[in-house]
Amino acid sequence: MRYFLLIFFISLFYTNTLIRIDNKEITKNDFIKRAEYTIRPSYCKSNNNIHKKIILNSIIAEKLMSLEIEQNLLEENLSSNFLNGIKEQKMRELLLLDNVYSKIKLDSNFVNTNYENSLKTYKISYLSINNDTLAYQINSLINNNISFEKICYDYLKIKEIPKKEINFFEEHDPEVHKMIFSNKLEKGKLIGPIISKDKKTLYIQINGWENNIELNPNLLKNQYELVKEKLYENSYNQEYDNYIKDIMHGKKLNFFENVFYDLVNETFKHISNSKSQKISLLNENSKIDPSSEFLKLDNKIYTVNDIEKLIDKHPLVFRNNDINYENYPEQFKYAIVDLIRDEHINNLAYDYGYDYDENVLKEVELFKDAALSNLHLQKYLLGKNISIDSFNNNYLDIIDEHLNDYIMQLFEKYSNDIYINFDLLDKIQLTHIDLFAYRKGIPYPLIVPNFPILTTKYDINYGNKLIPQ
Repeated sequence: MRYFLLIFFISLFYTNTLIRIDNKEITKNDFIKRAEYTIRPSYCKSNNNIHKKIILNSIIAEKLMSLEIEQNLLEENLSSNFLNGIKEQKMRELLLLDNVYSKIKLDSNFVNTNYENSLKTYKISYLSINNDTLAYQINSLINNNISFEKICYDYLKIKEIPKKEINFFEEHDPEVHKMIFSNKLEKGKLIGPIISKDKKTLYIQINGWENNIELNPNLLKNQYELVKEKLYENSYNQEYDNYIKDIMHGKKLNFFENVFYDLVNETFKHISNSKSQKISLLNENSKIDPSSEFLKLDNKIYTVNDIEKLIDKHPLVFRNNDINYENYPEQFKYAIVDLIRDEHINNLAYDYGYDYDENVLKEVELFKDAALSNLHLQKYLLGKNISIDSFNNNYLDIIDEHLNDYIMQLFEKYSNDIYINFDLLDKIQLTHIDLFAYRKGIPYPLIVPNFPILTTKYDINYGNKLIPQ
């Protein structure tokens, strides 16, 4: 049985292989992602055969440029921290996929209830309490059948009860979303206490709703699929939070206050001046001692230098993009906490052997080859006395005058090592839509490297025909 499955997967692998260069494999899906998940230049933006061949030549050229680069140039310019960061990010992704996300199943009745409620916009009154003692008192009043209005006006002395409308796709707190849209509610229903994502206690009264009636069956079908996507997203977030709680259970993290605020001040100045959220704790003008104790996790002390080494491979990610002087200390703290959290997930992923996973190795190879190709391009242009800025502003002329001939030479040099599945290339369909795909909330958000702008040639008079096995 195992032998049969092995043969099946090997056959499937080669059937989907579009390009093979030496020991490097590029599948149909790899080709589509490089073409669709980043913005292609105008000379290969369409779906016709000429443009698809230019895309194929560009991807092959990138691989050959990476093969040609000198080893010393690699060691001097390509940081191992960058590649380790890419590797560990993919390891975390696969660990969470296997242990959290792949186990999520949606019950059909649950989906149907949410679907029915997604066609409503609820009108609610609510209380948001950030005081445990007060929340306990409100719970007691509710248990004694005291009305929501009486609690607000007579006990809390509120002049006006907050009101709002809640839409299925615009409510981002998973617990609030579940309590409202996953239940069949009646007008006047009081829901609570609900512990929100920001740890506040909520009480919600349903005042009524508007029905968003849609008669078009195609739009209703699309609505159903969108509802499922939203429910999966909510489940992902909740299951992820539960998984992280288990990993970090019992761990205590404390910052050394003086060093923390020194770093807050220095890094905020950097963000304010550069308008970039990519920061380093130690720079040329830093007055902070790298050996200063920064934080303590259980019994382990992390110095400023220890955290800086982690940041070198895992740039800090801020939960809030709208950072200002008032909220920065909190956002900086969250970013460091998330960094430590991801390091613990890394350790788990290494324990499970994800660093040898084929998908991880392929991800690292993809970004490594793109980076090496970029270095090769820079060195080539330098030899022609062409700056990167000049190339970026005038790449069509430079490709036509210089690069096309150079790339053709590489195609000829490596021709015997290149195999192409032309039948598979003919079947590939591409869109005309500009898409720059990235994922929020992770250190390396690009799904694929930028499109390799290296050649405008569409002739393929090199290589061998790859016959599917």
